[in-house]
Amino acid sequence: MKYVLFTAAGVLLLGPLVAWTYVVALGCAYKINVTGCGPEFSDYLDSEFLTLAALPWFLGLLCLLFATQMGKKG
Repeated sequence: MKYVLFTAAGVLLLGPLVAWTYVVALGCAYKINVTGCGPEFSDYLDSEFLTLAALPWFLGLLCLLFATQMGKKG
């Protein structure tokens, strides 16, 4: 169960980053992004990204917390 929680935490913490990188790359492919092409650090500080990533990151942190607590007990 501990490994399942660690895997879920990894997916939930990294998934929004990968998905947002894909969205930014699609915008670049269709030339929607006029300031530059490709993902930049400022793209990840966007309020839309942070709003969409808040719930998965919260759930990922909970999974990580539960997995580390299970490691201490067993």
